[in-house]
Amino acid sequence: MAHRGLLLATFLLAATATATPKSESADGGPAAAEPPAGPAVFGEGVISTVDDEAGGCPGPGADDFTFARFVPYTTYPRIGILLVSHRRDGRWSPPEALPFSGTYLDFPPRFDPSGKRMLFASSRPLPDGARGFVRIWEVERTAGGWGEPRPLPAPVNAPGVGWNGDPSVTRDGTLYFSSDRDGSGTVHIYRSRFAGGAYAEPEKLGPEINSAYNEAQPFVSPDETLLLFNATGEGGPPHRHRPLASTGRRQPGGC
Repeated sequence: MAHRGLLLATFLLAATATATPKSESADGGPAAAEPPAGPAVFGEGVISTVDDEAGGCPGPGADDFTFARFVPYTTYPRIGILLVSHRRDGRWSPPEALPFSGTYLDFPPRFDPSGKRMLFASSRPLPDGARGFVRIWEVERTAGGWGEPRPLPAPVNAPGVGWNGDPSVTRDGTLYFSSDRDGSGTVHIYRSRFAGGAYAEPEKLGPEINSAYNEAQPFVSPDETLLLFNATGEGGPPHRHRPLASTGRRQPGGC
């Protein structure tokens, strides 16, 4: 397989402590005198470990951080676990597995703007037992805890599509996600409007976002004015990559 070079990966971490003007150390310890000069490992030894962690996001509460850990101790089937860590007394607690995760390959989660609904991609089987694809799932958070995950219906999780993932939701319910549904062998970013209690047929975003290469991991702002994503080139000599495009700001009538 040809090497694929990463052009851009934009990731936002927002872990804020209420009413504290001081900066905090990367591992969640006591406040430091000065903020770090550049990127630092987040929650080193607690959230970031010798395993593979990815895709964290704040929530479901203001002092919670939910993320995925991919277990390197299995070859097949691979396992991805969704974990949550709580910020207590200025430090992150040891992560706890979410009650519905730990058996299948679960990918990094995203919360909707309300913080009560979490979406994630997973290889888990459908309720009818069907297996073999990665699909987008949703689960509700209530006062009593987590509900049971359920797959998003068609046309989002379309039959025969191998990959639907990286869900991100706007305030009005519009879903942005990545998919290989166009048959090109590459992954691109799609959008599905939510109206009348149902998702519309997903539309592939235009050339200002998607290219002949791979685009994935979209993050859309709640008001749908900002879209962050990553893009990869095909790699190999002469290392051709997507030339530009890191963020897209939605203009009236545009994507």
